[in-house]
Amino acid sequence: MTARATAPVPAPGAELEAAKQEARASAESEGTLEAELERLRDAERQKTQELDDARAQAESLKTELDEREQRIQEREAAEREGAVRLQTLQAELNALADETRETTAEGQTLRDEIERLRREHETGARELDEARNQVQGLKTSLTDREQT
Repeated sequence: MTARATAPVPAPGAELEAAKQEARASAESEGTLEAELERLRDAERQKTQELDDARAQAESLKTELDEREQRIQEREAAEREGAVRLQTLQAELNALADETRETTAEGQTLRDEIERLRREHETGARELDEARNQVQGLKTSLTDREQT
């Protein structure tokens, strides 16, 4: 005999009740699984949203970093241009200082030349006065001789 033959046969109402209970358990299990699935989907949506937010924030930070880098490069370029301009101005200042020294030296040379010419003029004027006085003296002498 087989195991089926020796097992008692349940009553038809008990079988129905067992099937109903199994169906309820199955429905509860399915409901629990659906709730768990929905919870997992919500968690997945939330993580996806957080990931999208993190990506957007990273992109925003990258854009901000790029903008800062651009401003830094612009400042560095302006500083280089300023340094070049400063060197140009310094060279111009040095050239003007050299020119001023040359002009001052030339001015001093001219002043020295003018002073030398004044001295020569004064000397010449004295010598001229002396020569006039001598000529006058000679004229007077000559006039005195002619009268005697």
